[in-house]
Amino acid sequence: MTIIRASLMTALATYAAAHNPPLTIARENTAFTKPTGGATFLEPFFIPANTTTPVLDGSRRRFWGDFQINIWTKDGIGAGEGEKIAEEIYQLFPVVPKSYLPVSIEGPANIKRSITDVAGWRITPILIPYRMESEN
Repeated sequence: MTIIRASLMTALATYAAAHNPPLTIARENTAFTKPTGGATFLEPFFIPANTTTPVLDGSRRRFWGDFQINIWTKDGIGAGEGEKIAEEIYQLFPVVPKSYLPVSIEGPANIKRSITDVAGWRITPILIPYRMESEN
């Protein structure tokens, strides 16, 4: 999981830093205070699936899962900002070419329906399916 996290988070952090304006990332299991004034931020996390062994002798492991990124925007400003960032992230993690070796993106990213929370935020989730093969 460490290799998967490092590979995909490095790409996301580079994107967030280059974005205009730069985007803050709320990292897993790290204290985070939501920006005042409704500034947009990203909340990434990993949803691992069951690890499998793709060969009969068990000499390899296959790690599957989804890399989910929640895009938090201020509610009441329309869906455009969150959807624009979701489209940019969609382009950041293409299926081909396999840019994040040894981690591969296994299918197109899935931009999900936005939801609104009670504190005045609109959250647009995007799920990116990943896979990594490794020796035992």
